[in-house]
Amino acid sequence: MADKTGKFFASDNPERYCMDGEDTPAEAIEAFKAETGEEPSVLGVARAIYVEVDADRLIEDLYEKMGEDLYEDAMDGWCDGVKPEAYQELSTALTKVLHDWLDKHGQDKCWNLIEETEIPEPTECPGCSSHAGHSVKHVPPLCNDNRVRA
Repeated sequence: MADKTGKFFASDNPERYCMDGEDTPAEAIEAFKAETGEEPSVLGVARAIYVEVDADRLIEDLYEKMGEDLYEDAMDGWCDGVKPEAYQELSTALTKVLHDWLDKHGQDKCWNLIEETEIPEPTECPGCSSHAGHSVKHVPPLCNDNRVRA
């Protein structure tokens, strides 16, 4: 799945956002209305979550698995002197290998969490010359591309 961090999504159900995402809240609202003919009740912004390898957990898991096959104290002291930066280095390297492998096999490495945000209230157009005497309200930020019907 593509990283859609910062894209806005509108919906009538906080559990279901099915559009591609838009650059502004107003564009998301308009896209939802164009697709459904209804007003959205929720607005969200995407944050990507990538599959990552945690080296600390991997080493712990290996330690436990090896300890099951060896005598009780055989693994004591293993990796005790490894610095936290080295674990981060291993996490980064293994995550890259995993992402490459997932790409090779056509699998997702990223999901988008949609975090709910408030739908901005429409405001009256502040006398912009292109809309004088109209009944159009705008969703902030105010501009011609962010119009919603009153």
